Amino acid sequence: MTLEKHLIRGLPKFTEPTMSAIAFEKIMFDVGYIKMESEPARDGRHIVYYDHEEYGQVTTIYSPNRKRVVTAYHSKKSKK
Repeated sequence: MTLEKHLIRGLPKFTEPTMSAIAFEKIMFDVGYIKMESEPARDGRHIVYYDHEEYGQVTTIYSPNRKRVVTAYHSKKSKK
């Protein structure tokens, strides 16, 4: 479960396994994704959901301190 193994519509392919949360969020907001909600995840991590009118929903897993994005992927409900 690493960031570079998934493609997020509207974004360039990630080349690193994790990314700083600040950099990731800037990229997401720049292409029009909006942060929807968040909830606790396994092992102290955090899940944050993003949505985009055209590209659909993305589920993102943050590190326990919320400073790194560990992975992100399109949710099953996502638009194709």
